[in-house]
This record gives sequence, C-alpha cells and structure tokens, in this order.
Amino acid sequence: MAASITCVGQLELSYDRDADVLYISIGTPRPAYSHAEDHGLLLRKDPKNGDLVGATILDYEEHFCRLPDLSWLTATPLPEEIIAYLRERPTLPS
Repeated sequence: MAASITCVGQLELSYDRDADVLYISIGTPRPAYSHAEDHGLLLRKDPKNGDLVGATILDYEEHFCRLPDLSWLTATPLPEEIIAYLRERPTLPS
C-alpha cells in the first residue's frame, strides 16, 4: 500500500493511490467495523460503543470527486469537519 498521511485539524487522512481509497480517522486510527453508505462511503464505528471513529471512501478520485452533488452527506452521521473537508474535494498527494 503506497499511502500518504496528512493531518487536518483532528482528522488523520491516509490515501492509498494504488487502490484509490481515502481513509479518514477522527484522531488516531483504531479498530472499527464499517457500515456502507452511498457512493463508496463506509462509516467506521467503534465495535465497543458504536461511536463514529472515521470514514473510508472507495474510488475517491475516480468516482467520489466527480459527483456533481454532495448534499446527501448532511444526511449521514459524519461530523461537520469531515463533511466540510469532503465538500472541498481536495486533490490528494501522490
């Protein structure tokens, strides 16, 4: 996995360019189970208490960044910090 790691506020971001997967952790990454949402978004939750600990986005550059509308994100339980970051659709480092 060729991943680049970046911190934005309390978020730790890791992008695997080879797999085109963006990993977003709230704080330090930790074990979690995933729940699939729309457009390749997986919500990551703590298995002990069900708290949201991050998100994974499959096909980030090939699909997610090309979506014409991200208003559906507000209906997810993502914190505003993650929603604001994703709305920017940042280009991630190689």
